Amino acid sequence: MDQCKLCRQEATLRKSHIVPEFVFKPVYDADHSAVMFEAKKPRHGYRRKGFWNHLFCDACEARFQRLEDYFADIWFSRPLRPQYLDGPIVRISGLDYNKFKLFHLSILWRADVSGLEVFADVSLGSHSEKLRRRILEDDPGAPDIYPITGLALKNTDGRFKDDLMLLPGGSTIGGHHVYMMLFGGVFWACAVSSHRQACPVPPNLQDDGSMTLFAQEWTANSAVRNLAKQLQAHFKKS
Repeated sequence: MDQCKLCRQEATLRKSHIVPEFVFKPVYDADHSAVMFEAKKPRHGYRRKGFWNHLFCDACEARFQRLEDYFADIWFSRPLRPQYLDGPIVRISGLDYNKFKLFHLSILWRADVSGLEVFADVSLGSHSEKLRRRILEDDPGAPDIYPITGLALKNTDGRFKDDLMLLPGGSTIGGHHVYMMLFGGVFWACAVSSHRQACPVPPNLQDDGSMTLFAQEWTANSAVRNLAKQLQAHFKKS
């Protein structure tokens, strides 16, 4: 028995994934293996499964599972996103604002409380408790509280570039902590701060269920180009 990180009740803790396993699937090769690079260390390795730790009780795992099932359904199975990226802006409607936003916030929060070195860049400070309460109370807040935006990456066939992934990481921009992660063909960004002045992350996810994404050819993105160079060097040595 231990204390669940979300509800704080004593319970037998489950094997809890930090980033849902389904977002890794497009990245795995035929052997169910993915090349993983560590941004701040000159090393790489292979992974056949995502990252996990014993963190949550059954009831809280079910809470996260509902958010994950929702995102997997509307982003991959019966997508609300368009099939093709035809221009520089993508507009999506019909989202469940609460579930969509809490899904993203929950990944950041789980990374923060995971205790895993690979997520050391995610350090929410006093916001960790605030996000815990929002997740527990099903309250994502207004669009400009922990705002979320995204940059869609366009593949050579015009579709979303689903087969790239970057784990959550952050930097400080204008006094705001901005966390980014790449999955589902989108660089997702969330600002975590106690003030809203000059926030570098526009609240493109709105509480009416609409979201505006900017779009870019995946080869034009500097972070992805750096990743591509690492991949080329890796496979050249293999």
